[in-house]
Amino acid sequence: MSNLSKLVELDLSSNMLSGELVPQLIANWTQLTSLFLDSSNLTGRIPSEISLLTQLQYLSLSSNQLSGCIPSNIGDLKKLSKLGLQKNHLSGLIPSTIGNLTQLSHLNLSENNLSESIPWEIGYLTSLSIFSINSNLLHGPQTLLVICNLTSLGLLSLANNKLNGPIPECLGNIRSLRILSLYESQIHGDIPESLCNASQFQFLTLGSNYISGSIPKCLGNFSNELSLLDLEQNNLNGPMHKEFCSSSTPFKFLGLSDNSLSGVIPPCLGNLSTTLSLLDLSMNHFHGTIPADITRGNVLQALILDHNQFEGPLSRTLINSTALQVIDVGNNKLNDSFPHWLDALPQLIVLILRSNHFRGVIGNPTTKLPFPRLQVFDLSNNYFTGPLPTCYLLHFTGIINNISSDLQVTYRNSIFYYHRYSSAMLVVKGSEQSVAQILKLYTSIDLSSNMFHGEIPVSIGNHLYTLRLLNLSHNSLTGHIPPSLEDMTLLEALDISNNQLTGEIPWQLSNLGFLGVLNLSYNHLSGAIPRSRHLDTFGNDSYLGNTALCGFPLTLECEAKNPPMHSKEEEEEEDSGFFNGFSWQSVTIGYCCAFPFGVCVGYFGLRCGKLNWLLRKLTWERRKGSKNTVPRRHARRTN
Repeated sequence: MSNLSKLVELDLSSNMLSGELVPQLIANWTQLTSLFLDSSNLTGRIPSEISLLTQLQYLSLSSNQLSGCIPSNIGDLKKLSKLGLQKNHLSGLIPSTIGNLTQLSHLNLSENNLSESIPWEIGYLTSLSIFSINSNLLHGPQTLLVICNLTSLGLLSLANNKLNGPIPECLGNIRSLRILSLYESQIHGDIPESLCNASQFQFLTLGSNYISGSIPKCLGNFSNELSLLDLEQNNLNGPMHKEFCSSSTPFKFLGLSDNSLSGVIPPCLGNLSTTLSLLDLSMNHFHGTIPADITRGNVLQALILDHNQFEGPLSRTLINSTALQVIDVGNNKLNDSFPHWLDALPQLIVLILRSNHFRGVIGNPTTKLPFPRLQVFDLSNNYFTGPLPTCYLLHFTGIINNISSDLQVTYRNSIFYYHRYSSAMLVVKGSEQSVAQILKLYTSIDLSSNMFHGEIPVSIGNHLYTLRLLNLSHNSLTGHIPPSLEDMTLLEALDISNNQLTGEIPWQLSNLGFLGVLNLSYNHLSGAIPRSRHLDTFGNDSYLGNTALCGFPLTLECEAKNPPMHSKEEEEEEDSGFFNGFSWQSVTIGYCCAFPFGVCVGYFGLRCGKLNWLLRKLTWERRKGSKNTVPRRHARRTN
């Protein structure tokens, strides 16, 4: 113990320590200047004896299971420079005594359950350069006003709280501020022009709030490194001014989705084409054509423009963006033929052209290996004609090999890491979901609501055996349902309704054990609906509008000569079940019961003298019968 009292530095981080912090042991480390116990499984409270370590300069207890309140006497550690308590289960108030730590430069209390507001005494920490308290239960607009006194701040993260107030004008006075994150904090009001005074901004996230008004023009006039601007899911309105995309601002991530922005995209946005990795303008009211210059460079990874009113053709300059992983231009008014030239993009994973005015026959691929990584292919609600594009469907190696990607773009520097997933939307089992939520699980083809005709190719099941979602509904497809669909063993949703399909439903569909959605309605199918434990879970809605179908779950019963069909698996189970009734166990039990009974009957017969009488009786009856019987040869003669 005496040796431990002389410790100056102790680093046991990432050692999977467990249990509670022992107060007596901590009280003995009075000479410590650095204590790192982060990234373990420590539980219990932070002992108040921590205040005895008056020489501490660095204290990190982050990424544990610590609970309870932050000790109020932590303010006695006046030499503390860095304090990290993030990623625990700490609750209660932030002690006002923390304002005594005037030498503190780094304070991280994020991802806990701290409540109420930030104490005014935080304003005394004028040396604080990094302050992160995101993902807590803090509330009150005064929280932001307290921050304005921290004039040395470089990073401020208050995201995922309930601040419920406007962005204070005084934040613009913190000229050193480079990273500001107020994401999902119930912020309302306008973006103050004074915020542009902090001309060193590199990273600004104000998304998922209630911010209104227009985007300040000055946000595009930062003279150096504003590389990430996230204003998504607010109430912003008005146009994008040309000043917004000044060539002096090298945006890498620009997210303005889910607002009420309008007008055309200014051509100057093309100035960002050499730096922009993500452009998300979805769910607004933009109109006009998509400027060709925005895809002039080759660094763009995600282009998300869905749910607007864009018109005209899809710009062929997209072929230059060889890093593209996501193209989502769904729900617009684009008018073009199928952009077959996109099949050469080597990294493309998601292609969504849904609900536009694309038209015509889908021609042949331009390469031998088209769309080598594609997993989501959505052409629904357009005017495509001709047969199904088998030439593409049978070459989707991304779907065949189930190549998955996080679809995330990242921002990293020495003090902050940020990632966000693509917000592209996909119709999954009848409802829209974010691609980010489903891409690791789903591969999808949606060709519904077009004018495709002809038969469903038999080979589709053999090639797309990792497909999860297949929607060919609302077309003019003819022929039979191919039994080869049974090879799509991972299929979870199959919709081929509202076509002209004929014939019987193949029993092989009962082998699709993951199928959760089945829609075969409004075709010309006939015969008995296959029976199996899995198919029996689907109701009438799966078969409506097929007047010649019969059997469960429909009320129309099949004729006896056409009994409901079963899968091979069920037939084998039934056969094996019949013969299992005569197993060796059953024979043994019968023998063991019958043998003693027979012995007893014989014993009592002999004992009572009845057995000889019985034998004589049987012999006499046999002789009497033989005298009265006419021989067969004699009977034939008399006849």
